[in-house]
Formats: sequence, structure tokens, C-alpha cells
Amino acid sequence: MVVAGPASRSGLESGTDRTAENLATVLRPFSSAFCTSAGHYARVPTTRSTGDIDMPRPRLKIGERGKTTHQKMEDGTWKAKASYRDVKGVKRELTARAKSKSRAETALNDKWHRLSKQIINGRVGTESITLSAVFDQWFEHLERRSERTGKPTMRSIYDDRLVVNNHVLPRAGEWAMDQITVGMLNEMLWSIPGKDGSLMATARRAQTIMSRLCAYAVSHELLPFNMGRETDKIEYTSPPPKVVEPEELGAIREVFRAWCDHPTRWRTPILDILDLMLATGCRIGEVLALTWDKVHLEDDVAWVMIDSSTGYVPGKGMAIGPTKNRKSLRIALPDFAVTLLMRRMTSQIVESEYVFHTSAGNPYYLSQIERSVKWAMSPAPHLQHIWQGGFRSHSLRKTVLTAIEREHGLAAAAAQGGHSKEYITEKFYVAPNLATIDHTDAIGQLITMKSPVVATGE
Repeated sequence: MVVAGPASRSGLESGTDRTAENLATVLRPFSSAFCTSAGHYARVPTTRSTGDIDMPRPRLKIGERGKTTHQKMEDGTWKAKASYRDVKGVKRELTARAKSKSRAETALNDKWHRLSKQIINGRVGTESITLSAVFDQWFEHLERRSERTGKPTMRSIYDDRLVVNNHVLPRAGEWAMDQITVGMLNEMLWSIPGKDGSLMATARRAQTIMSRLCAYAVSHELLPFNMGRETDKIEYTSPPPKVVEPEELGAIREVFRAWCDHPTRWRTPILDILDLMLATGCRIGEVLALTWDKVHLEDDVAWVMIDSSTGYVPGKGMAIGPTKNRKSLRIALPDFAVTLLMRRMTSQIVESEYVFHTSAGNPYYLSQIERSVKWAMSPAPHLQHIWQGGFRSHSLRKTVLTAIEREHGLAAAAAQGGHSKEYITEKFYVAPNLATIDHTDAIGQLITMKSPVVATGE
């Protein structure tokens, strides 16, 4: 073991002095208050002592509050002050003023209580953001995504906007994001349907929209969790599919024919549109978007390719896009549809790529068809019961799929409708089969009509 003598200790002390001097030189540009001279450390307010060396005060953690200090102001009031670190790691100052020192500290503690809850939930800064502003951002996000991928469709975005603008924003548009609770969303959603059960479907759609909006808000740290998903389920039993009876369909076709045959400059071909919907079972937007290059009448079995649909884009007008389920269907045509298309092909007055087009050669808006149908039905008040009973253009699609299901089964109806799952066809498109179930011939064999033999005991 070697023990350092005086010379050795002197050398160590000299080396230590040189090391301290070098350290002071390096640190001087950064903190002149830390080192005063070579080998000598100054005690500064922002440090704490550990043994012979003073260490810096620990850094505040996110969500942590520092020591409270008090200051008496010139007007006699007291100010309490404390530092804290927010969710982004930024050091901030929290202050409160009151007439006395204790009241100022109490006010500061109350402020910190509210602020700390926001820090824990990650909702600092959301007190000035309203639900209406978040909806605007969300719809812009959906429109950009639709332009890139086609999903969701512009028509779907437009329909969602109508529900939000008419039912959600009037009730909750000015809510601050940091104040929204699951209970508030429940109250808002359940205020949409009427006492008679009306608007239940609208309320259910609003609930779906809120769940998607809340998911977007969570991804942008505006909500701590998806509150829309936690709301009470709005039970809605959809009415059974309504089909058009043959007698009603015949009466409607006669009214449409009388309107179309009236001698005017241009008439919307609502009868031909109705007949082609019956021939294919397609949605009205798909029929309006049909072009001649998708019509094949020269084959042994005439057919059409259904792969597009019309839609309305707010601010842009008509848009031709994919079908609702983004599928392409090759559908064979019955004879009456072949005759209809041959007649339209040979009697075109205006050149157009569309089978059904305006006098300018453009596809029809759905609103134009609806307006023409209203005008055509106005002289036929005896048919108003059909419309009041729930008839819409989609009723024709349900009528076709129901007829196919009765003749060829549910799988064939689902294929014609382009549905990926048969239960969708069965629940929303096929009318209940109310035919009498008669298997009496088989059941009657179970019990004979002979009287049982009773033992007499003789």
C-alpha cells in the first residue's frame, strides 16, 4: 500500500485545482453564477446542497407544481404564485390575487385543482374550442380523405352534414370541449326523437356521427376517451320493407305515361326510369349514371354493367362516383327493358353518353326526378295513399328483390342487390312473407279420427 506523502498530496491538490479551473472555464459561458473562480463553487438560489457540492434544483415533472410564494402588492392585496409544467413540458406560472395572504393561496389552490384535472386528462387548452369548430375540422378532414380514396363518399358526407347542422349543432354547437361529458351527450341525443317515436332513425345516425367525431377528437388530444361510444344505445326498430303491390304499380305507371306523353318541348322520362329500375333492381342514382358504353344489347342475353352512381357534392354540383358498396354488377335484362333501351337508342334527339339525360346532354339530378314525379302525381289524388304509405324510389328496389326472393331464394336476391351479406337483404329489402303456411296433410296423419277403445272390465 502506497501512502501519499506531502509532495504527493500537493500534486493531487494542484491537479484538482487545474481540473476545477478547466471546468470553470467550460461552464462560465453557460452559467456565470455557478462558478465564481477556479475551484470555488458559489451557492446560488436555484441549487440545493449535497455534501460539499451544491446541485441544481430538480426539474419539475409534467403535471407537477412548484413551491408557492407570496407577495404583497402596492394596493394592499396579496398575490400567490407557483410554477408548474404543462402536458407539453413547458414551464408556466400560475397566479391568484385576493385581499389576504390566506385567501390568495386558497384561490391559487382552487385554480390548480381545476388545471391539474385538465393536465391529467390531457385537455389543457380545450376550454376555448367548441364542438362546432371541431365538426368543421372533421368534415374538412373527411372531404380531403374522400378526394384521395373515395371513402367516405361525398354524398355520405353531405347527408351527415345535414344531420349535424339540423339536429346536433343547434343543441350542442357551443359546448366547450373541456366541459363535454357522456351525460351531456346522452341528453342531447335523446332530445332529438319525438315523443311519438319520430326521428328515431335520425337520432341513431346522430349517435353514430358523434362516436366518429369523438374518435377524431381523441386522436387530436381534444378528448380523453371516446365519449360517443359510451352513450346509451338508441334502440331503433326499422319498419318492415314496404313493396309496391302490382295494382299500385300499374296505376303509377299509367299516371307517369300520361304525364310523359303530354306534348311539350321536353319531358323528364320518369316512366322509362321507373321501368329500368324494375328491370334491374338498381338504385335510382345508378340508373341515372348509366352510360351507353355499359349497355350491351347485341349479346344473346342483353345485359348492363352497373358500376357508378350520381351524387351531389355541396359547392360543386353533380358528381359521378362509384356505387354505394363500390361493386360492379353485370345484370341481365328482361325483354321489356331491351325494348325500352332500343327505343331510346334510336330516338335520341340530343347526343349524350348517358341513357337518361337533360336537353343539354347532362345526367339528371335526383331532385329533378323527384320534382317531375310530384308534378306527374298532382292530378291523381286517388293515389296519394301510396305515397303516404311510405312509397319512395327505393321501394321499387325492395319490390324487385322481394319478387326474386319469392321465386329464386334469398341468395339470388342478395346477388341481384349486390349485398355482401344475405341478412342485409332479408332485413331491409325483402318484405315479410305473409302467405299461409299449410302442411295440414302431413300433420293430419299424426292423429287418427278413430275413437279410442275403452276397456269395460267384463
